[in-house]
Parts: sequence; C-alpha cells; structure tokens
Amino acid sequence: MTAPRPPSGPLWLHEIKHDGIRVVAQRQGDRVKLYSRHGNDMTKRFPLIVEAMMRLRASSCVIDGEAVLCGDDGIPSFDLLRHKLHEGRGFLYAFDLIELDGEDLRGATLEQRKVSLWRVLKNATDGTTSVEAEYLDVRATRAGSMTKVISTGGQRGSTT
Repeated sequence: MTAPRPPSGPLWLHEIKHDGIRVVAQRQGDRVKLYSRHGNDMTKRFPLIVEAMMRLRASSCVIDGEAVLCGDDGIPSFDLLRHKLHEGRGFLYAFDLIELDGEDLRGATLEQRKVSLWRVLKNATDGTTSVEAEYLDVRATRAGSMTKVISTGGQRGSTT
C-alpha cells in the first residue's frame, strides 16, 4: 500500500534516505572504528570519515549515519559503494548521536540527541577536514534534516 503523501504534523520527524550504507562510527580517544549494521569493520573503506571523526571535540562518541559516495554528477551512487570504487571519497550523513564522552544518550529524546549531534559537529576542530552541519530546529518544527560529516577532499551530494 502506498500513501499519497508522506505523513505530516507535529509528531513526525523525517530523515532523508540517501543511496548509501548504514554506518556506526565509534571514536574512543585517538581510535576510530566504522561498523556496518551487521557488525562488519568498515574503517579502512572510508578514511575521510575516520579523519572527520578525529576532528570532533570529544574524547569518545558513537554516531549513527549513512556512508555515501557521489558520482561525478554529485548524486549519491550505491553502485560505487557496492563495487567498492572510490571509497576514499566517501562521507557520512550523520543522523543520531548514541554516546558522547562516556554518556549513553539512548535515554534522551531523538530531538535532544539531534541537537547534541549538531553541537558536536558544529564545534569540530579546524584542519584539512571540515565538518558541515545542516539542521532544522526540531524543537520548533519537529522536522530535522540530515546532518552530514564531509571532508574537503570528498564530493558533496545534494541534501534536498
């Protein structure tokens, strides 16, 4: 059954599904690990995500997101990921913050975690990797956009 339009109203929060792979990014001190939803280690596949995670001002954190690779046209391409082509350019659309500096955030509301995620990304250190946050205030609109962690060396996709 297909709905004529997406649900709306104050109780709905929408997140864009890009053509990527679900990734949990875990930072513990000076170590970063990336895992697939099945628990496979993906750290070596996405070095720019690892680099971006190291720029965050946190001693530890766990971020849930989607690793994305864009083609030359700037559009996310699952085929590039599936065939493991150009994964060094991959970036992460981060959409949830699970843990921060040893504090388990799973008991917080999704809106609270998104605000915390936005702050963590916004306060990342300067360097070769930039962290860009795109966020709509879910407290006011209850509609959040994806937050993306990207590298200056990676290609950017559309966030519309």
